[in-house]
Amino acid sequence: MAISPVSYPVETWLRLPLYLQKAGRFAEAMDEFAKLVANTPTRIAREQPHLSAAKHEKFVTQDIAIIEGKIRLASEREAKTKARKNAKS
Repeated sequence: MAISPVSYPVETWLRLPLYLQKAGRFAEAMDEFAKLVANTPTRIAREQPHLSAAKHEKFVTQDIAIIEGKIRLASEREAKTKARKNAKS
């Protein structure tokens, strides 16, 4: 994940992996999702240094839940795509 001087919502960072999944590059999308999850605590701490550790943890938990929801969405889309390909065969 790139470092930005601007504080973007997690949905902005989710655009790349969702695009990769739609482009048929599911493995790369999963790698990007994993990077997002791994970098979330660092990103939150950098973007909001004035908050307490407890609030950081709440934001981290919230962002990871959003990322996990998008992982489920991408996985469901990939499963449907594979099912369509198998049905055509």
